[in-house]
Amino acid sequence: MKVVRLYRHGGVENLKLEEDRIPAPKENEVLVRIRACSMNRLDIWTRVGYPGVNIPLPIILGSDIAGSVEDMGSEVRNFSKGDKVLLYPALVCNRCEYCIAGEHSMCDDLRILGHLVDGGYREYIAVPEDILYKIDSSRSFEEASCLPVTGTTAWRAIFTKASPKPGDVAFVWGAGSGTGIMLIQLLKNLGCKVISTAGSEEKEKRAYSLGCDLVINYKKENVVTRVQEFTNGKGVDVVIDSVGSSTFETSIKICKKGGKLVFFGATSGDLVSYGVRIAYRRQITLLGSYLGSKSEFARMLKLFNEGKLKPVIDSIFKLDEVQKAHQRMEQNLHFGKIVIIP
Repeated sequence: MKVVRLYRHGGVENLKLEEDRIPAPKENEVLVRIRACSMNRLDIWTRVGYPGVNIPLPIILGSDIAGSVEDMGSEVRNFSKGDKVLLYPALVCNRCEYCIAGEHSMCDDLRILGHLVDGGYREYIAVPEDILYKIDSSRSFEEASCLPVTGTTAWRAIFTKASPKPGDVAFVWGAGSGTGIMLIQLLKNLGCKVISTAGSEEKEKRAYSLGCDLVINYKKENVVTRVQEFTNGKGVDVVIDSVGSSTFETSIKICKKGGKLVFFGATSGDLVSYGVRIAYRRQITLLGSYLGSKSEFARMLKLFNEGKLKPVIDSIFKLDEVQKAHQRMEQNLHFGKIVIIP
């Protein structure tokens, strides 16, 4: 089979296309023929070197994997050859106190596919049965591959952490990111008003097409001023921030009294600075969030299977074009998900 491996951290030239054997599934494993694997910003961080994380090299990148069942071990009971499947994007121990409580994203041995264990930049993968979920036959592999990290992260941030009500005003940084698109759709489905940001007129238009009530061009407009105008000086009920150091202080400033700031990811860096006086005087709640549990993944996938979640695909690249795919994401040229197909 064809596979792309990363042998050392650095530029895209370190992603090497090569041949390897098709893995044989163990007793509790399913061999999946990969049909699509979408990219996340984590792919870039893993390639260049993730701060404070010892990434095992060589490694196969790619967390978001959709495919079809090709073969299975003797203990597998819930799948048949040809089933369309989507992979929960991490391996967990299923034994620690967090897994037993259903909090899989807090697992003591959490290993995200393509980050701490080999992922989906290849033609076949063998994985434990417990991380496989069926895709409705009407949905495409390319669309499904857009969901695992972004959809699960968005679901947890909204429903488990923020818990907004219909009519609340929510602010989402980055309308064009995969997670941003999922957040906007889920919030609109809930009946919230949504404010988001974009860095170009074209991306503004596309953000409005997702249902945003206000889109702010952060390169030209003052975010705090525009939010205050839209909310009559009150601020927003919920801010969801995946950017980090360059946006965190603004996120605090645009929260209303009693508002919530849910944060995950650190695209611009993980060291933040903000005035604590505003935070405690307004009694703002800060909520860290990370990925999501298998049950959250399943509930998100149910919406997709029912046609109520519609990922936006920016572009599709072949496996031997993976370097170009990375360059497109690094240059922030995309709106939606970049998908890699074998």
